[in-house]
Amino acid sequence: MELLSLICPDNNCEQWLLLIIGEIIDLIVTEVKKGEDYETLWRHSNTFSDFLCSWGEDRSSTGLFAAIGLGKRSPLSVRVRLLCKCISTFMRSQLISPGFFCSINEHKREMISDSDSDASCESSLKLLHRLLSLRTNVTYTSYLTGLNYAIQFIQESQNTILDLKTLYDQLLIHVFPKGSALLQLRADSGASVSRKPTNDNSCHRSPSSSLVETSPVPSAPPVDYE
Repeated sequence: MELLSLICPDNNCEQWLLLIIGEIIDLIVTEVKKGEDYETLWRHSNTFSDFLCSWGEDRSSTGLFAAIGLGKRSPLSVRVRLLCKCISTFMRSQLISPGFFCSINEHKREMISDSDSDASCESSLKLLHRLLSLRTNVTYTSYLTGLNYAIQFIQESQNTILDLKTLYDQLLIHVFPKGSALLQLRADSGASVSRKPTNDNSCHRSPSSSLVETSPVPSAPPVDYE
């Protein structure tokens, strides 16, 4: 996972960056299903979510200019940044404490310290609130359907880290035009990319989970893929 630090994302390599993200997600889900080494898998998943957070930034958050809100603009497109934001937010909601995944092995919750759990909850809420704020950000207007889908997906209590592939594939459909080369490459890699309807009556996470109840997600206007 440390090799991701060698990647210097820009808008000329977005397709390959997204394919790499998809492959890592496939690997994470496969390893979670095996359930052999949650501690190591959690550590790699947390590192991956850190990279996603970085790639999803609209402006650089490091350096002197970043400290005063004048960080360098991201070289990645809006739709790629949105996908990274959504995936990282969902992952953080599932990484409840070092070595523990929400609804996967959290039955060993007595082993989770209160400080770890509180820190995870605070981080998850901060990312979710940032995601919610994008609904009024004109930069993301064209991708409001995908954004609202992700927010609802994150708040559905039945979704776990095992559903990470579903979120990724559905976001690709929402933010990329039908028939795009990326969707075809993803399909050729063996992933099932098909539109999945959302449940309008989905329940929110309970206070004991990483995220707390937020306002309902409003219906979004159609997306113009031009």
